[in-house]
Amino acid sequence: MNSNYKDLFSVDKNLIYLNHAALSPLTRAAHEKMIDLLNKKATAGTYHFDISKLEENFRKAAFDVASFLHAKTAAEIAFPFSTAVGLLQFFSGIPIPENKHEIITTDLEFPTNYFPYLEYAKKHGLKLKVVNHDENGAVPISAFEKMVTDNTFLVAVSHVQFSNGYRVNLKELAQLCHEHGSFLLVDAIQSAGAVPLDVQKYDIDALSAGGYKWLAGPLGTGIFYCKEELIEQLQPPLIGWFSAEDWHNMNTRPFVPAKSARRIQSSFSFHNHALVESIKVFNTIGIKEMWGNLNRNMSFLIDQLNNIDEVSIASPIEKENERSGILRMEFNDPTINVSKIVKRLHEQRIVVAERTGGIRISPHFYNTKDDLGCFVDTLKAMLKSLK
Repeated sequence: MNSNYKDLFSVDKNLIYLNHAALSPLTRAAHEKMIDLLNKKATAGTYHFDISKLEENFRKAAFDVASFLHAKTAAEIAFPFSTAVGLLQFFSGIPIPENKHEIITTDLEFPTNYFPYLEYAKKHGLKLKVVNHDENGAVPISAFEKMVTDNTFLVAVSHVQFSNGYRVNLKELAQLCHEHGSFLLVDAIQSAGAVPLDVQKYDIDALSAGGYKWLAGPLGTGIFYCKEELIEQLQPPLIGWFSAEDWHNMNTRPFVPAKSARRIQSSFSFHNHALVESIKVFNTIGIKEMWGNLNRNMSFLIDQLNNIDEVSIASPIEKENERSGILRMEFNDPTINVSKIVKRLHEQRIVVAERTGGIRISPHFYNTKDDLGCFVDTLKAMLKSLK
């Protein structure tokens, strides 16, 4: 592993930061771009802002994201303000065929990937079906096979689950969906920037991911993908001046949506320029290298935690293609206070998260075995002090 990868990030060198599934430090490139843009806006308003270059800059940004996601064309890319906005623009913007009245998701989803479908199903007379995870914390394709029917309108899943890191096989799931004439919509906020993601190879229909976790961008940013052949059908409910084909015409007129995925985008935030700086860094390194580093570190962490008697791993780890950058552990002794352990780790400048009664560890590709070893050694010392 290239130990200098940490130098690409603005992360405090006195921290051992293992909480990228919550919020990632910025890359230096994104950090510098944010400072530059904020300073220009703060001191000169529009003076440094050339609106004639807006579309050119958008196209360049979309091209970089298309390359990152292995999309067919940059026209399939847009920049929502969050994961939720991108998901909403697709599932409420794509027409529901007459014979379709089911939406399917799983019981492991983050509320962002559950609440909207629950409410949408109520309003439109649809049935929300929930696929339950198995005893290992996984949701295998066989479980979806029992639920997806010819009446299914949409299957909405997270590529990687926020609580235990389970990674679903998107290629197999997409094949199942399309056999039944259903759409596959993917929440990729816990996978984009961490694990391999190829929208063409997996044949998914649409994807949305916030930019502030594994993509190491600012808050209020995100990326969106929609398969080219579906864009024309898409009638997003949230539109603005930048959603129009002729966005530069600022007069009131009939609305003609952009021919590209830009139709889901109401405006263009300069924060997206900073996000794209991080994505450029990732494109240069390559996701194969990034995931290789991260996967080796996760294997090391798993081995270390398996040697602690008081700890059990609560993530599906037996199959490598189901692993991600998220690992959840639990204490075998129910009297151990998880919140206090996380707080004490924080006081030692080791940042992890409490999730669903356990500790969630989520290193990025730049973290080292030394980082993980320090976490494990500190945890062992804390557990020893409780005896």
